[in-house]
Amino acid sequence: MAPRVITPPEIWGVGQFTVGGERVNWELSADETMRDGAAAAGHLRALGVETSDGVLFTSMLSEAPHFYPLFMGSLMVGAQLSLADATPFDAYRTAMFLRTVEYRAAIGINADVLNGLENMGLELRECFAKVPMVCARPDAAARLQDVGIAANRLLLLGPALAVEVAPGEGLRVDPEVWEVGVDDGELVVTSLTPRRQRFERQRTGVQGSVRTAGDLQLVKL
Repeated sequence: MAPRVITPPEIWGVGQFTVGGERVNWELSADETMRDGAAAAGHLRALGVETSDGVLFTSMLSEAPHFYPLFMGSLMVGAQLSLADATPFDAYRTAMFLRTVEYRAAIGINADVLNGLENMGLELRECFAKVPMVCARPDAAARLQDVGIAANRLLLLGPALAVEVAPGEGLRVDPEVWEVGVDDGELVVTSLTPRRQRFERQRTGVQGSVRTAGDLQLVKL
């Protein structure tokens, strides 16, 4: 009997991103998630994540198009990952992971997670003090820096992902996957690889600038 060939569905999933307070639906295919996973593996290596390292991700289901590639990238690197929802209600799980598991990186921390930890009576500095690399959303990164945690920034830039590898360098966007431009001060993104849903100078609602350093696109907010 010939082996059964499983063909992935034409639409692998649907996610969302926010522009100016409005939700934009985003269809994607299985193939592009794997390509995005390879790009995410590059981000993780640049953050210092190596084989057997622990990585904690906090995200929402609607953010799967951004975070699933990071999960896949972790597996490509050989890291071990833990998952928690980026909500104040699931902060107890984030706290449990941080207390019991040694992590190289905590990625995707947002203000809701920090609020949940503080509502539990926990000190943010103590929660993250043993994590060498904290990569947080901009609002959360600023709060963590205020309590002495050297947090890098992670930004959902419309359908693209931007990651700060070194403080003050700017946030990196994979130049083989996305092109970032500026339209009247607003960052816009164009997809460079085949996608179920192509993006052409897609508005992001984020104000900033872009500079090129070698092969890198660096976003400044």
